[in-house]
Amino acid sequence: MRIPFAVGLAATLLVAGCMNDAPRSEQQLMLLQLAHDEQPARLLSNISGPGYVNQPMFSQDGQWLYFTKQTGEDALATDIYQLNVALASNTKTTSLDATSAAIAPLLTTATGEFSATPHPTQPDQLTAVVVEPDGLQRLWTIQTRLDPQRGSMVGLLSKTPLWPELRDVGYHVLGNQGDVLVFQLENKQEPHRAVYQNAQGEQRVILRDIGRSLLRHPKQGHFYVTAPLQGSSVKAASAVAPAASSQNPSSAEPAMWLWQFDPAQAQAEPVIALLSNTESLSFNADGDLFASQQQQLWRYDAAQWQPWLDLAAFCDGKITRFQFDPSQQLLAFVCQTEAS
Repeated sequence: MRIPFAVGLAATLLVAGCMNDAPRSEQQLMLLQLAHDEQPARLLSNISGPGYVNQPMFSQDGQWLYFTKQTGEDALATDIYQLNVALASNTKTTSLDATSAAIAPLLTTATGEFSATPHPTQPDQLTAVVVEPDGLQRLWTIQTRLDPQRGSMVGLLSKTPLWPELRDVGYHVLGNQGDVLVFQLENKQEPHRAVYQNAQGEQRVILRDIGRSLLRHPKQGHFYVTAPLQGSSVKAASAVAPAASSQNPSSAEPAMWLWQFDPAQAQAEPVIALLSNTESLSFNADGDLFASQQQQLWRYDAAQWQPWLDLAAFCDGKITRFQFDPSQQLLAFVCQTEAS
């Protein structure tokens, strides 16, 4: 897959904006068997570049790990790949590349696509951001099916965008009522912002100057966004800030917060102050909240961040993204180091 020259500078800026953890770095996507029954954590697979290898997301049944992989010299030439979790768990070697039997492309387009996200109510569907020939970035549906001869899933792209009027999408998270929350990329008028669209297609900006993490609670259904305090929230959150700042000794006031958005109430409020240098956030299937900071995963428990898992034995850089599988026995994470 190659990005045609006709896409031009606009698409270059848009895609680069939503994958700003890619340039001048080396990335490894790792699959870890978490410690259980007195057995230590064990590395199952390690997928390296060259280039961008990121955005891990497990299928609903946990059999597949979807991820975005750079497939050409251009940093924007990305396709959606899949890892067969069972094969990866039983292979003799942990170092895998695109030639491994456990890895196969799910979808390739003439331009580029990324951020594959399983649909919450349709197990055989994904949504993904597709870079279109004119530079637009919109969400499209991918219908998946198992190909017995290949032993992997194949994806078929929908004929039209899922929501034609929803543009400049970087990341997204789906609700189960036909709604969606997206990271909309900055333009000349607006910074990065969180935009919520309901099932009727009505859009509203929730927050501006947001971070990369968009979440949805697996049980409550609320959406979550990372962003600094803004507007009236600065005063409203002051009671929480002192407790949080003790975990951020370099700052008297945490720069970023986790905001909760309840579509029924149509408003967002800051609920948790983040640790300094937080890279990514994720819920497990039980709704427990975790954050990555350098090589450490933290769990939010009893109204404070608690150290949970040190990944220094597997990663000598920083954990920029991570996801739990549905069984909570596996952890996929991206280890990013500075290129030499």
